Amino acid sequence: MKALKLINRALITFLLVIGSFMAGSSIKQEYSPAEYEIIGLASSTQYNNRGYRVHPKAFLGDVKMLEDGTTYMPLLANHDNETGSVIGKIISLQVTNQGLLFKAKIVDTPENHVIIGKIKRGELVGISVGFMPLQKEGDVVTIGDLYEISIVPLGADPGAKILHIGPYVEDE
Repeated sequence: MKALKLINRALITFLLVIGSFMAGSSIKQEYSPAEYEIIGLASSTQYNNRGYRVHPKAFLGDVKMLEDGTTYMPLLANHDNETGSVIGKIISLQVTNQGLLFKAKIVDTPENHVIIGKIKRGELVGISVGFMPLQKEGDVVTIGDLYEISIVPLGADPGAKILHIGPYVEDE
């Protein structure tokens, strides 16, 4: 009789452990937020509303530092340097003939949900960069120090904009 009670308790304990594990895993999957990638032009070769333009290679130093992992660059809402305004992070930068192309990762948290919805609907497409011009030739910034990229309603550079939002895909 005592052996039967021990077997019964062991079976109940086993079922409870398995049940809680399975319940926990289904809860985790159910509440796992979606991850999105945003691709866009952080700066273009067009003149901005301040009367200058940025050379496509102006941020080449920042591109290299992001590639080798020696810098972190946030994706902000409206250049707001507050913890709650960090909506994602820049994953990669690429110099193109049109300007500086970026890829960012953003997670669909309750705080980011409204912004993601507006981007998906095409209501929010502006991009603006926070940077320090280090060298200029006439009205062209040839070297700059890039601090952050922001999603804004309307940026100073008319060519800087979101080009794509979709499910996040890791670069290979």
